[in-house]
Amino acid sequence: FNYLVLLGRRRNPLDEVALEAMDIWGAQAVANSRDQQIWVYDQQDFTLKKISRQGLLSEKSRNLSRWVSNDWEAERIVVQRDALFLVSPRQDLLHFSPFGQYLRTLQLREGRFHFQQDQLYYCSDAAGLFTWEPIRGKGDYIVSLATPPDHLLARPQLLVIQRGNQVEVIPFGLK
Repeated sequence: FNYLVLLGRRRNPLDEVALEAMDIWGAQAVANSRDQQIWVYDQQDFTLKKISRQGLLSEKSRNLSRWVSNDWEAERIVVQRDALFLVSPRQDLLHFSPFGQYLRTLQLREGRFHFQQDQLYYCSDAAGLFTWEPIRGKGDYIVSLATPPDHLLARPQLLVIQRGNQVEVIPFGLK
């Protein structure tokens, strides 16, 4: 990315933000923040940055090179009510506070996680299905799985697991 084009409700261009003018040279992932600003992951200096629509830097994480390798790439930024997650194609999730402070890395099985109502549901290995609550900063075991699912989807009061053409529904609270 070199420029961000900000769109209105009807998808008409409202403004442009030149990332290079803000010393952002390696933008890999971009997301709207909950306060109408923009989160950008800059691979060049391994930082997560929050910028205003006027192009001013308002938040910046510390250098993340201690927690990610030089070839680590960001696929997207997931903004939740009380947390941010930077997602890699390998499905590592870097967990941040709402202010962009790095908290921890969650290593998940590729493609097997889903957010529902600010809670993360994931498979960490073939052994089971877990939750992660950013507010509490901890997770819980839900159920054992004989084989890892192809897809995981969370819905109110249930989890949907797909393996090939088979679908399994797991109500919350089942251990």
